[in-house]
Formats: sequence, structure tokens, C-alpha cells
Amino acid sequence: MNAHPESNKWDTAAVLRLKYLYESNSDEDLLRNCEVYLDDDRSRKSYAELLYMSWLAQVRLGQTDAAKELEKRFRNLYPGHYLGANICFEAFKSSLLQGEYTEAEHYLRVIADQYGETEIKRRIDEHCTSLDAGSVNWHEAIWQSSED
Repeated sequence: MNAHPESNKWDTAAVLRLKYLYESNSDEDLLRNCEVYLDDDRSRKSYAELLYMSWLAQVRLGQTDAAKELEKRFRNLYPGHYLGANICFEAFKSSLLQGEYTEAEHYLRVIADQYGETEIKRRIDEHCTSLDAGSVNWHEAIWQSSED
């Protein structure tokens, strides 16, 4: 990237670099690089992906307040973006784990209202149908949808 700073593929290279940092669990490096790339005009085409990866790093580093702020920022800038559904689903699962059922219900409603055409919404709907039939424990259904 440094060898070709004017390349029209610079933002793609930045996203790939961040994906490698994420996959190697280098969350501090990931967050630091995200901050740099988010401030770089060459990253504008990939801004949603950069925000998402920054959010992922903050979640994995346990920076809950910063992650919630970034979630709000992402959803305001990119309503309906498929990565927003991922953010909401992870927030939903986290809320369940913490016993914050009202917040969990809020995130399910957000997914249903704003991300109706996403894969996550489809999987939740499938599991809810199973729940209505009484064939699956609802906790198992929610966790299975994230593991598929």
C-alpha cells in the first residue's frame, strides 16, 4: 500500500489488510489501522466495511461504550446496510447473555424493520417458525442461527 499510495485499489488493499488483522486476532492493531484508514479520503468507497471492522475490534477488546457509539454511527450513516444487520444480531445475542431482554427485543425489532431482506433476518424467521411449532428451545434457535 505504501508503495502505491495513489492506486485506485488502495481502499481494497486497506480492507484486505484489516481482514487479515482480524483473522489473526490482532485487535489492537486492527483498531489502530481502522482509525487511520477511516480518516483517509482514499477509503471512502469502503467506509462501511472500515466502520464495521472497527466495531468488531472494539467488541473483541471489550470496549463496550465505544462499540455502542460506533454502532449508532454506522446505523445512522448506513441504514439498511447488510453489515448493520450483523451488528444488531451480535448486540441482540450480547443482550440475551446479559439478561437484558428488553434490549434484546429492541434489536430483534430493528432487524425485522430495517434489515428485512438480509440472511440474518431469514435465519431468525426460520428459527421462529420452529419455535412456534414447539420443536426447538428458543435459546438454542438463536445461537444456532449465528453458527450456521
